[in-house]
Amino acid sequence: MVDTVRIGGIKLSGELVQVDLSGSAPAEALLEDLFKNATAAKINIPHLHQGNAAAARQTTLCFAADDFFRLRQASTLATIPDRRCVVRPSAGTLTLFPHGCNLALIIRVIEALGKAGIGIYGISTSVSALVVHMDFDLLERGVEAVLTVCQLPENHTPLRPVVVLDGEAVETAAVYWEPRIRIYGMEVATDLRLLRLEMPSPLLAGGAIAMLASLQGRFRLLMLQKREPGMITMVIVVGPEMSNEIGELLQPMVDIDPHQRRLGISDVELVCFHGPHFQDRYGIAEMSCKEVRRSSLAIEAIACTGTSVHFVTAAGQGQRLATCLQNICILP
Repeated sequence: MVDTVRIGGIKLSGELVQVDLSGSAPAEALLEDLFKNATAAKINIPHLHQGNAAAARQTTLCFAADDFFRLRQASTLATIPDRRCVVRPSAGTLTLFPHGCNLALIIRVIEALGKAGIGIYGISTSVSALVVHMDFDLLERGVEAVLTVCQLPENHTPLRPVVVLDGEAVETAAVYWEPRIRIYGMEVATDLRLLRLEMPSPLLAGGAIAMLASLQGRFRLLMLQKREPGMITMVIVVGPEMSNEIGELLQPMVDIDPHQRRLGISDVELVCFHGPHFQDRYGIAEMSCKEVRRSSLAIEAIACTGTSVHFVTAAGQGQRLATCLQNICILP
């Protein structure tokens, strides 16, 4: 019998459209255009993560399906070459919480989905939740796979949120905007390492990183992006000791084919802020990224999902970045 990890709950999204933008100037211009039009149309971005790789920077965004079709008419998406803009028209997310910053748990979830033949479009993490992006029609199968390594409590919340009014189920969402972002708090974490692993995507499903499930340490941020053609990039932000442990485990696998597999490690700092109902507030991504661009600081990774916003910058730049972001936030 496989040992299972106790978790608090699993949440399945409605149908989403995932957009992956790669490249430099054209993609950055399109990203600004998407942000501007999404805010004007009061459209929220439930998940956004951005990372660098050897080929180019990539930004992954998700929109509710109905919102995306409105946004597409107002933006310049159609003008970007296919190689720079990949649209996945029927995506969904499986959110597992809390993850407890447990790297072993996430590796076991990835392995379980691979064994079930379920492709992963991306992974992002908030302070407490692990979000796995996949084909919308495979979400229920994804739950079955996850439950081979995880255990839900008997009184867990429904997989799909249901609001009951006068005895009938209704769908509701309170979407709103604030001129300054009201947050619970902001943290600057120093003395961290960013590990960036690039490899062919079939290796992920084939268990190439399964050895990481033996580690007991905690991560600060983890995200994965699917890149064309047929590559993935995984980013893990951890402390120095765990960075050494991960590097020692991954390097032999990378050395087998250094042309297709790459592992980079850099010194970084992490700025994170979170707040109530971020998932219901449109404009947060636009305001945050615009303020960071004004700072001219080098950004290694961005992850905005659920109720959390993470920016990873070079060592020694965290406090400057936090000061910049405080211009748009209301602190407690």
